[in-house]
Amino acid sequence: RNQALKESILDHHRQLSNREIEKEREHQAEAVRMQELEEKRRKYFEEQKARLEEWKNKPKEEPKPEPAPKPKPKRTAEKPPSKIDVLLKTRKQAAEARPPAPPPPP
Repeated sequence: RNQALKESILDHHRQLSNREIEKEREHQAEAVRMQELEEKRRKYFEEQKARLEEWKNKPKEEPKPEPAPKPKPKRTAEKPPSKIDVLLKTRKQAAEARPPAPPPPP
């Protein structure tokens, strides 16, 4: 019975140490991942800094004048003439067809 207890305790310790080893491995992997991320971030930052400097040192181009906005074409859908337009047109035609009034007598 004493031997079985010792074995059980030793087994428990082995499991604990295995768990600790596994945790340590995960910790190491996480540290490596963080290091890689930090390296990528630093590299990106350096590239952006270089691009900014390049942009600052680039000679300024004259701004091109913006082309004038083209007038929008008018809609060509035929609208029926309004009643007022029709009346005015017929009156005008009637007035043109009438002979000129004789001058008033003196």
